[in-house]
Amino acid sequence: MAKGGMHGWGARYSTGAIILHWTIAALIVAQVPLGWQMGIDKSAKSFALFQLHKSIGITILLLTLARIAWRLTHRPPPLTIHGWQAGLARFIHTLFYLLLLALPLTGWLMVSLSKVSVQTMLFGVVPWPNIPGVAGLSQGAKHALHELSEESHELMAYILIAAFLLHVAGALKHHWIDRDNSLARMVPGIRSAFSPRLLAIFALVAGAFCFGRFFVPPLPKGGEAAQATQELSEHDADDHEGDDHDQAALPPGAPTPIDKAVDQVLAEDKEAAKTDPGALARWTVQKGGTLGFTTQWSGNTLNGHFRQWDADISFGADALDQSRVTVRIETGSATTGQGQPDEALPGEEWFSSAAFPTATFNASKFRKTATGYQASGTLMIKGQSHPLTLPFTLDIDGDTAHMKGSATVNRLDYGIGFPATDDIPAEVKLNIDLTAKRAK
Repeated sequence: MAKGGMHGWGARYSTGAIILHWTIAALIVAQVPLGWQMGIDKSAKSFALFQLHKSIGITILLLTLARIAWRLTHRPPPLTIHGWQAGLARFIHTLFYLLLLALPLTGWLMVSLSKVSVQTMLFGVVPWPNIPGVAGLSQGAKHALHELSEESHELMAYILIAAFLLHVAGALKHHWIDRDNSLARMVPGIRSAFSPRLLAIFALVAGAFCFGRFFVPPLPKGGEAAQATQELSEHDADDHEGDDHDQAALPPGAPTPIDKAVDQVLAEDKEAAKTDPGALARWTVQKGGTLGFTTQWSGNTLNGHFRQWDADISFGADALDQSRVTVRIETGSATTGQGQPDEALPGEEWFSSAAFPTATFNASKFRKTATGYQASGTLMIKGQSHPLTLPFTLDIDGDTAHMKGSATVNRLDYGIGFPATDDIPAEVKLNIDLTAKRAK
């Protein structure tokens, strides 16, 4: 995407290049906050936002291809800057082209590899196929490729944001500080520092951002989608895509294409669990489980636990590479049964529960050990994240699993308690003991 301000081109761009430039720019500005918005929940709203996000992504891909074709057939104005500025200009220019191709392609690949197959409809009208050939890959290959495309997509999105901001800063620097009239190459007729055309561009950018952040497309109808999604594993739920095509004609409560696809996957997972107890499954933690901690307080052993916590568990003894666990702990629910510690724990020096009400453990790497299993992930407390490995034993009997595990953490890594370790040691032992049922 040839962008004049930062690049310091001489004459103005052609009308076609200018139209493609600003159209793609507006779509990028809308697409980023739309990605934030669609990750808020997994519901009918999220499905519809996914469809819009996919539609804009494919549109950016097609417009970028058109922009490349236009550039090959319409020679752009030559560079008039030299040295490091020219090198930076060419680098940013090339980076934009690569990102605007790679980002939609990795997103398209994620959709094509999704366990739940739902037809992509561009803006609810034009059907868009999955990438040919990926459906025939093995489940292991699909999972690995999906993980790679998902991580790459997220990383490139951040790189695109940084490059976009750098480009804008350079364009404004040329216009407001250097006053070299370079911005006029992409905005013909702009002559002053705050030309009405420049203000119109600011309004366009703000409007595109607000559209992506707050616009809610028509929601799919049918009452089963959100409930069914919650029954899937956290990994699979992240892959679900919404489909608002032809759903306005459905009577209230009628199954949507999303519902049917989710029901099919649930049925396949249930059948697999019957024939393979080690298959990946969603597990629901039962009441009575314990998430506790043990430390010393003024020379005495102090045992405590958290009264409120929950866990999303997707686990299969034969599918460790696909297993994931997320544990959410309400820090304000910590209790030891002793007055002084219980008064101190929610305070700012300790868990600071008012500012950081939730601690989270996310694990996505599992391996078999001689005595059981090992989950590796990150533990976040008070906004601080550090790696944590949790060894655990697991006894599965039919649809019931009993899990016990323990790990040691350094409270000082998370800014918990006073730096001195005379009365309270730095290391705290975590203990977990729970029973879970295989989700039906």
